[in-house]
Amino acid sequence: MTDHIHTIGEVAKMSGIPVRRLRFYSDTGLLPPTARTASGYRMYSEADLAKLDLIVAMHQAGISLAEIGRTVAKNLSLTEVLSLRLQAIEAEISAAQRTAEALRSVLKLNNPTPQDLRELWTVTHQSQQHFRSTIRSFLTSVTEDANLTSAVRQQIIALGTEDLPSMPTQEQKAIMDEVTAVLSDATFVDEMRESMAGMWTQDFDLNAFIAAAQRATEQALDALNAGHTPDSDAGHRVATAWIKDAAKAMGRKPDGAFREWLLNQFIAYDARAMHHRHATQQPTELSGAQANEWQWIVSAMKYQR
Repeated sequence: MTDHIHTIGEVAKMSGIPVRRLRFYSDTGLLPPTARTASGYRMYSEADLAKLDLIVAMHQAGISLAEIGRTVAKNLSLTEVLSLRLQAIEAEISAAQRTAEALRSVLKLNNPTPQDLRELWTVTHQSQQHFRSTIRSFLTSVTEDANLTSAVRQQIIALGTEDLPSMPTQEQKAIMDEVTAVLSDATFVDEMRESMAGMWTQDFDLNAFIAAAQRATEQALDALNAGHTPDSDAGHRVATAWIKDAAKAMGRKPDGAFREWLLNQFIAYDARAMHHRHATQQPTELSGAQANEWQWIVSAMKYQR
């Protein structure tokens, strides 16, 4: 992007922000000009315009000027500023979606009251926060003894909490409560920590494993929708491909010993993991084949013996 230089008047016209406020942002250090003319006029770059957009967005979101100042004072590049702006927009969209879901839920009630909306919002938010905290604590504990870098561990935690529904149904809330109890079970945590220590070796490729799992679930879903059973030829192909891809991602050979080890991991974890999947999927994803693809894959793996 060509870095054009603009006068404060041009910035005011392009942004719709009054010159007086732009001067205020300049004087308080929120948006110092890139340069000044010999006459002292403020001049702004394209990066300044992007930073101004971020300042306005954060201000409209109710963030204090002090916090805005700390953010923009980091001498961020244009790419970093635009990334922050995108994050702000996505947060606004997420908040709007949560509000919409709350309104839909309340409108299903007969003669809803403002108290109904407040209670629904409060209970849902608290339930989500507790569930997310439980998952983070569980994933932190079970990866303690694994050969992982801090970055990979954080990636695992992020992946484990990114798909929580904004407004869970009553069915999902019940499952979330059950999953919370399971993930808080010290015995289960110890079992999973031991399992993870054997799985997450220095040869483990997280991204390759995620991609392999995605391929396997897509293939299983196609097979399920086509009416194939786990003991069919389709089941054999899916299970064989999954075992081969999983072994490659883990730096191991897809032999009988690996197949047995991988199957035992899934048998031990599958029933409880399924509950977690049900709790984090949207209501429309909780029926039919889509909720059962991993159970189908595990069954197909059993026929590989």
